[in-house]
Amino acid sequence: MGRRRRLLDQHSCSAIRTARSRWLQPGRSVDRVSQAVFCCAAIATCAVAQTAPPSTEPVAESRPAVIHELPAEIRASLDEIEDFTPNFDHTGYYKVLAYVIASPEPPGFRYPPIEIDDWKILLDRPSEFRGLPITIEGWVERNTCYTHPQMPELGQVCQLELSRGRQPIRMTVICTTDASDIPLKAKVRVTGYFVKMRQLKPGQFAGLIVTPGPKTVERDVPTKASAPWNWIIGATAVGLVFGWVLLRRAVSVRRPLDPHMLRARHPASMNLADDLSEWAEDQAPEQAPDDDSR
Repeated sequence: MGRRRRLLDQHSCSAIRTARSRWLQPGRSVDRVSQAVFCCAAIATCAVAQTAPPSTEPVAESRPAVIHELPAEIRASLDEIEDFTPNFDHTGYYKVLAYVIASPEPPGFRYPPIEIDDWKILLDRPSEFRGLPITIEGWVERNTCYTHPQMPELGQVCQLELSRGRQPIRMTVICTTDASDIPLKAKVRVTGYFVKMRQLKPGQFAGLIVTPGPKTVERDVPTKASAPWNWIIGATAVGLVFGWVLLRRAVSVRRPLDPHMLRARHPASMNLADDLSEWAEDQAPEQAPDDDSR
């Protein structure tokens, strides 16, 4: 911008000098006052143009266009896809699937994948991300492997249904490689081509991504973290039971005696005369009273 302005100022000064020479050429009758005014104006214009500071405005540079990884034919088929429908049985989807299977490069090899933290932007503007590589993270809620009846030559694919915290939608991830060993509740990171936004039922939506497979898988992290607590709880329960048994043995509580439950230690004798004679012999003889005491 500054260079263009300097060129224009130089051109203006040269034009003013040319006009001045023509205006003051011999044989042309012009009064001295007009000549003086014209010369002062021309000199002032050139001085301002030469002393003006260069412009600090940034030079507008042309930005490079988005480099699409998918061929133009596939992008044209994707443009015909209708969002917010339940199924994805469409030619554009099958073309993307075949491209991912045949391509030796993963999604995002040419155009940096877009990191999607808020899945709601895919719900609001699905057409802006269609055909572009995106990266998401989520937890596996469902894992199903199958073969498309319409295109059996594409082979088996695995479909992962992902969820993430308070995200308003889910993500349907189609893996072209075997992902049947990924367990439920595993955390995965996926980079793939966004195809469309599905409507599973009224008010429930899911984005569709095609990828060779997850880049990272964190298997069953919460269960491993909670394993020590199971041992602690079990050991505490065993200790409580053992202590209760010892305490019960140490402190015995006497129950009231039931007369009906009493039993003699020896059987009763059947000869009462012998018992009475023995008792009489053991008794001391009584003394007779004195006569003086009467």
